[in-house]
Amino acid sequence: MSAISKEAPVVFVGTYTESEESQSEGIYVYRIDPTSGELTFETVVQGILNPSYLTIHPQQSFLYAVNEVQRFGGQPGGGVSAFSIDSVSGELNLLNEQPSHGEDPCYISIEQTGRFALVANYTSGSISMFLIQKDGRLGPVSEVIQHSGSSVHAERQSAPTCPLHSA
Repeated sequence: MSAISKEAPVVFVGTYTESEESQSEGIYVYRIDPTSGELTFETVVQGILNPSYLTIHPQQSFLYAVNEVQRFGGQPGGGVSAFSIDSVSGELNLLNEQPSHGEDPCYISIEQTGRFALVANYTSGSISMFLIQKDGRLGPVSEVIQHSGSSVHAERQSAPTCPLHSA
């Protein structure tokens, strides 16, 4: 995910922070040299739980990350984090976090007007919608759609979820 200046764009890298194999610390920020393609490490935003998928607001002033977990803030389900992006340094500042109302959110998309965020919750097989406030913060969930049914291979997948995560 890149943003900011065309002379030295910033690249944001989401990671898994809570797997046994991972030593990742959060969202990594790099500068990219547009001529050579060389990445230079800038900083890491620590304390963000499994920011596995990132997206940038159409205005490029905000970054959103899913927190791909089954429990967030002591409650069942994952989370979504909103950040402001400093237009000069590329520094991220946490604006707020919201529960995703589904387990293991794995994808977030901002629609083209920048007013709504849609989150796909992998394990629970649901989609959540959030209103984006003018300051970039995420409002509480405004809609949750729970999918139902099964794969054509119901013995492998009996619900709209990954068979490895089925209860």
